[in-house]
Amino acid sequence: MTNDDIISGFPSFFKLILAPRLDLHKLEIPTVFMKNYGIDLTDIVYLNIPTGKIWKVKLVKEKNTRVWLQNGWPKFVEFYSISHGYALMFRYTGSLRFNVHIFDMSASEIDYPLRTKTCKQILKRKIRENNNNKDANMNAPTSSSHKAKGMVGPKRSKFWGNTRGATPEEIKNVESYAYQCGYPSFAVKMRPSYVQYSFVLNVPSAFFKQYTSTEAVNFILKNVTGKTWPVKANRKHEHVKISKGWKLFAIHNNLRVGDICVFELMKKGAQNSFKVGIIRSCDVAKEEAHIKAEV
Repeated sequence: MTNDDIISGFPSFFKLILAPRLDLHKLEIPTVFMKNYGIDLTDIVYLNIPTGKIWKVKLVKEKNTRVWLQNGWPKFVEFYSISHGYALMFRYTGSLRFNVHIFDMSASEIDYPLRTKTCKQILKRKIRENNNNKDANMNAPTSSSHKAKGMVGPKRSKFWGNTRGATPEEIKNVESYAYQCGYPSFAVKMRPSYVQYSFVLNVPSAFFKQYTSTEAVNFILKNVTGKTWPVKANRKHEHVKISKGWKLFAIHNNLRVGDICVFELMKKGAQNSFKVGIIRSCDVAKEEAHIKAEV
């Protein structure tokens, strides 16, 4: 939210997003707001996001005076991975336009994704970052000294995947990314239960059978910026699940359904450490739809 918005005193309303509202595939504008400020609103309004992206959404008015954001709203929700517990601030600036700010379950404004970043661009950036890291580690200890310190030696062939539902292109992107990893890795495609409600992540049991031996495994997840999150994995009846700590990691990294996380085991032992690369979900058809919806 900008200082100009606050100083200008634009009329606004606040919406807490709950699961039933998501199921409706539309969002109601408060009746009081419409009564006081909705006289000039026509069938179309424009939602302005802090990144500069503009969304065109159709208003649907019912006979009982209720007014909904409807056509175009489901795409908006999907693009920003809006889920149960999120909150949205709508500030009307006139000329059929609303400035919209989106807050996640931590009450922090989200890192807004950019339409111009395609999967291939993200993949190239990830590969470039990995190459830079390898160049920086040219003088690092040899694999034998790594083992002495609990490090896992480079094994590019060791890769496990849990990408059920992934498209052939997504699988190709994951394999390309995993090939750049210098250490054993596994990939998981995000489902609703992983990033929207239960926040329990199923991971390949074969990977943990190969590299861990305890029933409960504590380890650290590190994103590309170097920030870390402690989490715990539990293994029961040949199934391995990450629960404790995973929710914070998913929220802070703005994970959404369809994203693919690649977990690279950088260190094992008393404190396991994974570097996590995130390949964002992209679909060409959806990208074209968003472009058409843009003014």
